[in-house]
Amino acid sequence: MLVNKPCLIEANLTENWKCLSEWIDHNGSPNFEFLKRHFGNSVAPVADCNEQYFNAQKKQNMRVTDFIDYWQKFALDGHPKDRPCLYLKDWHFVKEYPDYGAYHWPEIFRSDWLNEFCDSENGGDDYKFVYMGPKGSWTPMHADVLSSFSWSSNICGRKKWILFPPGTEENLKSTHGDLPFQRNLSPEMTRGGIIIDQLAGQTIFVPSGWHHQVWNEEDTISINHNWLNGCCIEDAWRNLLKGLRAVENELQDCKDMEGWLEQCQVVLKAVAGVDCKGFAGMLAYIANQRIARIKKEEVQLGKEHTIFDLRKVLNVLESFRQNDILNDVDTCDFKIFLDCLEKE
Repeated sequence: MLVNKPCLIEANLTENWKCLSEWIDHNGSPNFEFLKRHFGNSVAPVADCNEQYFNAQKKQNMRVTDFIDYWQKFALDGHPKDRPCLYLKDWHFVKEYPDYGAYHWPEIFRSDWLNEFCDSENGGDDYKFVYMGPKGSWTPMHADVLSSFSWSSNICGRKKWILFPPGTEENLKSTHGDLPFQRNLSPEMTRGGIIIDQLAGQTIFVPSGWHHQVWNEEDTISINHNWLNGCCIEDAWRNLLKGLRAVENELQDCKDMEGWLEQCQVVLKAVAGVDCKGFAGMLAYIANQRIARIKKEEVQLGKEHTIFDLRKVLNVLESFRQNDILNDVDTCDFKIFLDCLEKE
């Protein structure tokens, strides 16, 4: 994770997952009847891969059973290209079915500040998703929210990924600064990208800041998490700060108006999904959890890992102070505590 490179992990990571025995049939295809019977009344976001809405795909909310009915007919008819190609995305399945136990959270991805915070009482929506889509569905070029890491496990089907290291996405942008929105990328566009074919059962790790586009080459179901931890939190903060400065620049004409700083944070949250106060709240929660465990001598992560986490939190909070953001952030006592801990 520290080297921030993509990785494809073999199927032994997912081999004991409940969803592998219940969500797919004996042919390795989606078990549509099981999914409709157990989860059909849920409502989830569904994108039309053939309809562009600004720089994304047009979305609607659908009952899962209605989406699967569409999917079954679409597949039976041979995935016709002249019909809407719908893709169920960003379904907060775990939050809706917390007791079902569809999968085991992989140990290598358990250091997850974002979902640790979101799972707390005041954390809000999680970043744990189920995706389901027919052959031919796809996700346009993008980088993940908050410059987060992500992992994606194929329950069934096959995906094709193309990933671009941070900075190289600039070569893909139009003269207006827009990323490409097209299913088929030209050879010129794919130059410099890493292409990965992901089979059923395999898991891909997508590093922070890597732009990527994904195609479902078969009827596919996947489980996906976005997450942050000490390995990428400084990159995430730099990206958020860059976003804030861009918002401030756009609203420069209104700078003398009362409440300008607060309005910039409102716009930042709308664009990035979090404002500086929310980001600081996550950091404070993680720091307090780590400190409490140390004081109780309940350091499941290990002392060195815990110190690493706290040091990364401190680095970002110091950057808050240096950039005159949330000036009530005081890191003095935190720094003294951490210095003492490292000397023990």
